[in-house]
Amino acid sequence: MAKSGKSLKSTGSSRLLLLKGAQEKGENLDSERNDNLMANDYDAPLKLTELELREEIVRTLTTFDPNAPKYPVEFCFKTQGFVPKESYNHFLVHLNVASTCLHRDSEAAQEQLARMQDPGSPESALGAKSKAPKIGTSTSEEKVEEEEDVEAEGGASAEEPGSEKPDEAAAEAEITPDPVVVAPAPTPVPVSVLPHKKLTNQFNFCERGSLTVNNPSREIFTQTNPPPRVTFSANVTQWGIYDAYMEEHAEQQEKEKEKKEKEKATLAPQKKEETKKVEVVQVKNASCAPEGAAKILERMTNQNTYDEIIQDFKYWEDPSDEFKDEEGTLLPLWKFSCDRAQNYTVTSICWNENCPDMFIAGYGSFDFKRRKAGLMCVYTLKNPSYPEHLVFVESEVLAVDIHQSQSSMIVLGLLDGNIEVYDLTKSSEIPLHSSNSVNNKHTAAVWQVRWSKESNQSEMTIYSISADGQVLSWSLMQNEMIKMTLISLTFPTEPINSDGTLCPLIGCGSALAFHPTENNIFLVGTEEGRIYKCSTAYTSIFLSESEAHYMPVQQVDFNRYNPSVYASSSGDWRVKIWEDDRKEPLFEFDLGSPVEDVAWAPYSSTVLAAVTADGRIHVFDLNVNKYRPLCQQAVTQKKKCKLTKVSFNPKHLILVVGDSFGCISSMKLSPNLRKKQKPPKKGMVVDHDTLEKLKLDKLLSLVREPNKPIMVLDTESAAN
Repeated sequence: MAKSGKSLKSTGSSRLLLLKGAQEKGENLDSERNDNLMANDYDAPLKLTELELREEIVRTLTTFDPNAPKYPVEFCFKTQGFVPKESYNHFLVHLNVASTCLHRDSEAAQEQLARMQDPGSPESALGAKSKAPKIGTSTSEEKVEEEEDVEAEGGASAEEPGSEKPDEAAAEAEITPDPVVVAPAPTPVPVSVLPHKKLTNQFNFCERGSLTVNNPSREIFTQTNPPPRVTFSANVTQWGIYDAYMEEHAEQQEKEKEKKEKEKATLAPQKKEETKKVEVVQVKNASCAPEGAAKILERMTNQNTYDEIIQDFKYWEDPSDEFKDEEGTLLPLWKFSCDRAQNYTVTSICWNENCPDMFIAGYGSFDFKRRKAGLMCVYTLKNPSYPEHLVFVESEVLAVDIHQSQSSMIVLGLLDGNIEVYDLTKSSEIPLHSSNSVNNKHTAAVWQVRWSKESNQSEMTIYSISADGQVLSWSLMQNEMIKMTLISLTFPTEPINSDGTLCPLIGCGSALAFHPTENNIFLVGTEEGRIYKCSTAYTSIFLSESEAHYMPVQQVDFNRYNPSVYASSSGDWRVKIWEDDRKEPLFEFDLGSPVEDVAWAPYSSTVLAAVTADGRIHVFDLNVNKYRPLCQQAVTQKKKCKLTKVSFNPKHLILVVGDSFGCISSMKLSPNLRKKQKPPKKGMVVDHDTLEKLKLDKLLSLVREPNKPIMVLDTESAAN
């Protein structure tokens, strides 16, 4: 890049460069001249010779930063040496500002200027580009641009008199610092006269013309006469309700007949098949319409009939418990029975957790020589006289369970090895799913069935145990049940026959219970008296096993407050309470008769109940007495009748007991049998569940084997 001497005003550094360049070319300069150059003030004008003025100094611009290192390196700890670093970035940005201005010759600027002008003026007709004022220019610049345009058109301005030559005009421009504009300035137009068109916001598509004002709300009052009132009183009996219902039903049938006659007279006759279908649907609707109203009226009459029992159910407190320290009683409430279930045995009872006043009972028989059809009944505490639903099954029912979230889904385990699933919301008695096939079923009686807690609505899972020694899981698909073997019950040792061959022995499952918190852990009781701890993740091995009883295990139940504790009942007359990782039981009770069932109470961690074959119910509270039950009460009066099932209500302080004659009795616990743990007087507030856990842990600490004493040195006595 060459620079002339006239326009060069250099600093002290530039002078040194000039001297250096002159010496390289071999040109002699006076030492006095050099001294004068070095001694001159930096602000004084520089005086150069003709030779220096003619000299051309070339400066080359490069893309490299002279301050940047040429060969940068860095130390690498991996190779333990210096490694070349990446190239240095020579690009430097001194200033970067985003502009919001538009160039005056751009299309966007011309469009904006055109919108600001009046669309009817002649200027807009000639074109926005030629007539639009220049943006950011002064009056003098506008005049110069106009003169350049005239010269480009043909030099008309040079021929006019009074025009000057370009050289003279330039000389005058140098002499006169402030040029005077001779041409008359255009008359300014006031801003108020120019029409301004509103520029719409590009980011808001709402115009003001489309916005409307909502009218204020008005209040309208109306006044009417009160309806007439009449005091009515009458006595209601069952026969009066029945007669009124029959009269209303007859009136509805007459109205329906009149409607049918009118439709036949107006419409064309339809086909015979279509008329038959319509008649069947109308008969079904007529029969189902009064069913709900009839149930409500039946419950109302039963509440009047059993008014004393309802009062005892809510408010009864046995005053004799104040004089009994460690004894309690059971108050009989209702008896649930059905004419069709008289010759059956209550084989299973299950409460509905979502609706605590409703439970389901399964009916069958333990006499396998005479087989007959089974029965399932749905009872409610609001109507003890007759069940809400009746479902007849081809085989006898041995096990029942209700889904935790969908209360209408019920699974049944039958004597012939089948498993059936019903939906109570559907009136049909045909099961939704059934394992009624040769390969897809158990080969022996199904003793327990349980819904999986992890099952969703899309895929539900059922677990079952049978006397064939198989624990199966059933996945409910759209049209079928897919089974999978969880575990096969076999004896740990295999006996050898006389001829030397192995004879494997298969265990018979009788009880099944799932862990309350860990869904993959479950306990299995067998007819040989063993209890196995299993997992759904390991289908080939047992987690633990114990020889719990000498006869078949009838029931296994987990404690709700401490799942590591569970109770078992057996036909060897004993009830045992176990803890995980212990081969010996914590408690053992001999009840003098085969124990058919055992259950923990939901309101206390130390209360459990058991029923025996002699017709008695035994209620224990381990926190009060660890050696004998607080209540031994006979429920049945018949000698041959035995109790088969017991179950606590999840909400109310009652329990139900089933017998071998198809009758279910409900009883309320006295105050001594339902004592609650009192919270501490001082200290932090503790909820009910925590108090029950602490109560049970304190009880177990007294029963467990004491730990070995730890030797502690007495530092104070040793120092003395």
